[in-house]
Amino acid sequence: MSSTTPFRALNASNINPKLLKAEYAVRGAIAVRSEEHRVALAHANDLPFKSVVSANIGNPQQLDQKPITFFRQVLSLLEYPALLGPETDSIFPADVKARARALLKDVRSVGAYSQSQGVAAIRKSVAAFIESTTHSFPHTPPPQAASTLPIPAHYPHRNLQGETATPPTSATSSSLAAHPAA
Repeated sequence: MSSTTPFRALNASNINPKLLKAEYAVRGAIAVRSEEHRVALAHANDLPFKSVVSANIGNPQQLDQKPITFFRQVLSLLEYPALLGPETDSIFPADVKARARALLKDVRSVGAYSQSQGVAAIRKSVAAFIESTTHSFPHTPPPQAASTLPIPAHYPHRNLQGETATPPTSATSSSLAAHPAA
């Protein structure tokens, strides 16, 4: 007899029925109505407001948040390394160019395949960041890919030791209740 207490599992019979009926619709009724208002505003201003903000799609720029340009600039240079020349110094800051050069040195080309674990230099960079922020992980990245870290139970995956984990076939399966507490 096991001394561990099983997790209480969520399943279709014990979850709030409203959650089961919830929908995620980027192009749902709210988005459709929003577009109708936008068209109406473009033709006549007989609505009690002057603009429509589409905040339903998770685009913070719709709410005037400035985009994080550093990443976009680095990606631009990775996609088109010819822009790394001195003629673009007034467009791309020095730190952006330095990051792009460092990545190109290690990656050589974006869009190309890398080893399954990912680019070694990027894995080392991630490991160094984790160590600097948590002070609990070694600087050396694990030999397994970052993409093989534990993921939700309904996806088959390998654990950090490289062993194949066999999760339940359904997130609402009653077999979730059989998983012992950690």
